[in-house]
Amino acid sequence: MNQNRSGVKMRTMPKVKVVDWVDISEDFREGLILGNGASIALHQGFAYRSLLEEARKSQFISENVENVFDHLSTTDFERVLRMLWHTSRINKALRIKDKKTTEAYESIRAALVQTVTTIHPVHTKIRANLPHIAKFMKRFKTVVSLNYDLLVYWTMLWANERHRNRFKDCFDHGEFDSDWQDYREPYGTATRSTLVFYPHGNLALATDLDGNESKLSASIASNLLSTIESKWNSGEHAPLFVSEGTSKQKVAAIRRSHYLKTVYDSVLPELGKRVAILGWSLSPGDKHILKAIACGKLEEVAVSVRTSEPRLEEKCTEIQKKIQEAATRRTVKVIFFDANSEGCWMNA
Repeated sequence: MNQNRSGVKMRTMPKVKVVDWVDISEDFREGLILGNGASIALHQGFAYRSLLEEARKSQFISENVENVFDHLSTTDFERVLRMLWHTSRINKALRIKDKKTTEAYESIRAALVQTVTTIHPVHTKIRANLPHIAKFMKRFKTVVSLNYDLLVYWTMLWANERHRNRFKDCFDHGEFDSDWQDYREPYGTATRSTLVFYPHGNLALATDLDGNESKLSASIASNLLSTIESKWNSGEHAPLFVSEGTSKQKVAAIRRSHYLKTVYDSVLPELGKRVAILGWSLSPGDKHILKAIACGKLEEVAVSVRTSEPRLEEKCTEIQKKIQEAATRRTVKVIFFDANSEGCWMNA
């Protein structure tokens, strides 16, 4: 704070221009990308670095389990679970007695369930925010969530109970439809539709141990988290999400999944000319997402920031550089908007 001649305290604002969301909202209706900051705004428990780190901190994993992750040079629960399961099946087929592999598989699965249920809020904790989030999301043609949590899914369920099929994730009876563009057509009396995708997977997406992918559901939204826990505990399903650390590792995991590969190769480049980003730091571990988006017709990006955070101007300069480096063949205009401004995300 500085003082003027009359002694009135004045806030010193950074040189970078930050606008309110309402000032640009009409210009950005094509694509929306949600990062972890969007989830943290609703629940501070999502401010974790990785699920594996949380599992370590809570002492949900043993030394033997640590050795498996280290040997495979990965932090990806889904990959480790699948490899252990296949190892167990092969050993059984070869009549090799192997108790440790089964025990490691069960231990890792239990650690994952414990970690997720520790950090994830129950439906009642965030239910009051769902109408505001739905109002924000429905203005976009496509919403892309980089988060594993159920906040976007719960918002879709809330909105679709009141406006049938307003939001669509392109799953038909639990199976993903590769012809996702067909879902653009509004359903019934709806005049518009919003498609929702998860480039890094989601807790509600599962793969059985033969590699078949599906979406888990519950008749009541508040039961969804417990339904997912039950499926994981059964040992017949593993979560379909990418929890690797580096961008290269994430792309390799994406290539192993039909759903994730389709979203990465087909959906991201089609987000449109004007894309809004909320709560995404554009970290090096996600540079593949930015490159995929820049492969399309990207011309303008609106990025959320918090005006109170330190080194704001430096951060904005860094964001501009990353976006321009990804869009190698064209100049992309970058606008910054206040994440706490009226009408943005859960702000009524």
